[in-house]
Amino acid sequence: MKTENAVLVLVLAAAPLLMCGCNTPGTPQDTVTITYEQVGSCNGYQQTTGPGGSGPQTMVSAGPSAAFATFRVVTIDNSKSSQDFNFEPTRLFINQTPKAFMSSSLSLTRDLGVFAAVPVTVAKGKSQGNNGITVTVVPTVAANGASEANNTSYFLLYDTPTPSLGVVLVKKNPSQTSWAQTDNCLAIQF
Repeated sequence: MKTENAVLVLVLAAAPLLMCGCNTPGTPQDTVTITYEQVGSCNGYQQTTGPGGSGPQTMVSAGPSAAFATFRVVTIDNSKSSQDFNFEPTRLFINQTPKAFMSSSLSLTRDLGVFAAVPVTVAKGKSQGNNGITVTVVPTVAANGASEANNTSYFLLYDTPTPSLGVVLVKKNPSQTSWAQTDNCLAIQF
């Protein structure tokens, strides 16, 4: 009898917590949604170095049987969360094995300048546009990597540190399966 009474007391004590609908950080109700779109893929480009772009040119390449895959982060919606979200573009990765993480150290990412996605804190209860481009290198079977990557729909995930918000990624163009053939990265319409 005493055990049953103790269990009843615990259940009654916990009932208000279960019924309050409170958002505990890290629970499924405490999520941020990142909307993104795949922009296209390319093999490389001629990079001009020196002041004002007047220096020598060097070829930047994704490498043999590889391509640069580019994505635009459209919005970061943290409106349903009870905590701030620290967005880090390099935590985004293509859902494949091995994971292809976005990189801020790639020449193409650095050469995007103001168009590149940057780390940002989105306050709890807020949503904000981003419009930044992220880049990774994807392996391909085709020697001309862009020819394969521009006919592959890639989906992103976010490597969420623990404890943190849940992150849901929504692809703006999920049914699109091909993009214009762009061997030259400078031809992509960012």
